[in-house]
Amino acid sequence: MAKILDKQRYKCAMSAMSTVQAIDRAIPVLHSGPGCAAKLSNSAGSSGFFSPNIFPCTSINERDVVFGGEKKLRSTIENALRVIDADLYVVLTGCAPEIVGDTVEEVVEEFADSEKPVIFASTPGFKGNNYRGHEWVIDAIVDQLLEPAAEN
Repeated sequence: MAKILDKQRYKCAMSAMSTVQAIDRAIPVLHSGPGCAAKLSNSAGSSGFFSPNIFPCTSINERDVVFGGEKKLRSTIENALRVIDADLYVVLTGCAPEIVGDTVEEVVEEFADSEKPVIFASTPGFKGNNYRGHEWVIDAIVDQLLEPAAEN
């Protein structure tokens, strides 16, 4: 007899990196502490174009929390565009940069003219769980990547 899973498994919203990894040739760029990235990648599967253990991360620390992590995020995105051959780069945020007010969306907008699209999804764990994070990534793709349809 089949067993029914009656308890949902929750992680923080930034685990939407799995949503990005499920898109062919898409790569998550994490703006978070190194612990977040390590914890979320531990349970990732092994399918997809990139290994689930390949993702750029700013690995912010106490100094970045005090003085801002925008410079580190900018550098991480630039280097990801330079060395990772992806077709879509999705910046995801952890709790710390969201709490201190890093202007992640503004940094991402600086890459609007890059060869490959770079988009942003706000995914701190205090705002929701992995189900909401998945939804926020899909919304970001629709809102920032797709062109509006022409009205007839």
